[in-house]
Amino acid sequence: MEDIVMDKTILCPSARPKSEDSVVFGIISGTVTEPRVAYLKQPLPITDELIAKASPITPAEIFRTAAPCAIKGCQHFDGNDCRLAMRIIEKLPAIVEELPPCSIRRDCRWWQQEGKAACMRCPQVITDNYNASELAVKVATPTSDYNKSKLNLFQQTYCNKNLHKEKIMSLENVQAFYAKLANDEAFRTHHLS
Repeated sequence: MEDIVMDKTILCPSARPKSEDSVVFGIISGTVTEPRVAYLKQPLPITDELIAKASPITPAEIFRTAAPCAIKGCQHFDGNDCRLAMRIIEKLPAIVEELPPCSIRRDCRWWQQEGKAACMRCPQVITDNYNASELAVKVATPTSDYNKSKLNLFQQTYCNKNLHKEKIMSLENVQAFYAKLANDEAFRTHHLS
């Protein structure tokens, strides 16, 4: 198994709460249809007590967390840049006119890579958003070569064995295809937990 290299000086602002050395830098506020990040003055270390306070929902539904960038261990990293940050800039609209008061900006990969444009979009990024728009889901879906190779394996394994006659043509419709498979009782029984 490949060792995961972490950059201790650059923080990923979209890290999972249970990532090593993760901190909370924002709390999700707003509405169900338009959630927004309210930034903390100082980042808080993730503790078991803090995670317990999130129960029964996932900590990523109410906290925005940052952790050292996993670099090659991340599905969004292409070897030089964070592709998630790039997709956010390319596809999501800016929702604030001034830089939000972010306590991790100095060390943030998105800020270092994309500058102000990333910060103007950051307040709408919610890690676990079960009400996400189709656009938000598309932006969050990794498009790295790693995932393309997983898609190719998926196509060969399931499409070529005639388990399903549909052909997956692109990463955009993989999600819809997975949803169909999840509703297929025979597939669900044999392949999903």
